[in-house]
Parts: sequence; C-alpha cells; structure tokens
Amino acid sequence: MATFLRTNNLKTYDGAHLPKNEVGYLKCSIRELEIIQLDGKSIKTIKTETGYSGEFSYIELIPGEHVVEVAGSTFTTKHRRMHTNLTVDIASWTVSMRGESSLNFIVEPGHLYLIDMGIKKKKNTEKEKPKGTEYAVTLFIKDVTSKRIVCKIVNDIHK
Repeated sequence: MATFLRTNNLKTYDGAHLPKNEVGYLKCSIRELEIIQLDGKSIKTIKTETGYSGEFSYIELIPGEHVVEVAGSTFTTKHRRMHTNLTVDIASWTVSMRGESSLNFIVEPGHLYLIDMGIKKKKNTEKEKPKGTEYAVTLFIKDVTSKRIVCKIVNDIHK
C-alpha cells in the first residue's frame, strides 16, 4: 500500500510529511505511461521544489482538485495496452504512443488512486462507417479505496 514506505513518495506540498490520513496517493500502474505533469508543474520541477531525487513509488497529494498529465512511449505488446493520442498497427501489434493526456480528479484524504487503461474490441454495425473492427481505448483513474472510476477518457480506434 502507498503508506508504508513514505520516504519513497514524492510530496507535492511543502514541509514534513502530513499524516497518512490527510493526503491522497497517486500511482501510474502502466509502465508504458509516465506522469509528466501535475497541476501544471513538471515532475522535475516538483522534485526540485521539494528537494526529492531519484525514483518514487507514489505521489502524495493534498485533498482537492488536481490535473495529472501522462505521456507514453513506443512499445510492442501482445496485450494491446494503449494510450490516448496514439497510432495503432493492430496487425503487427505495435502501438506508438504519442502526445499527452490530461486527467482531472478530486483527491480525498487517505485514498489511493491508480492510473490505468484498458481496451475493448467493438463490432462496427453502422452502415455509414467503414467496415472493420473498432477498439475503445480507455485511460482512467481508479480510486482504489472506494473502488470508483473518478476520471476517464475513451477514444475509438478503427482497424
């Protein structure tokens, strides 16, 4: 859980660590995605401002509204894990993740939030659309504590 080794957490606020039940925790659970900005500040800037160096396990957030921006990289997979703002070659299973996606959410104290994504295959049944397979790629933030999706972006990709 996010609260055990708090020395590995990136704080986004000044001063000492606040009590565990007074902050929220954010983690990106997809290794191909990276959190690049939080509330308009780059992760590098946040590290500099808080004196943190190295890798972090979780980001500690004060309660309230936050905007997290994630970006992807290029990779090949058999799991078809994808990101918004992407180009996809389903035939070769190559996913080129380009650009960034912003997700807005409200942090509650003591809650853990995970950035994740999924893909669903859909059949194209509309006559106006070209024949083929359509995929719905969803990037979302899940509140693990309440088991709710607090923010999501859905993009359709046609094969």
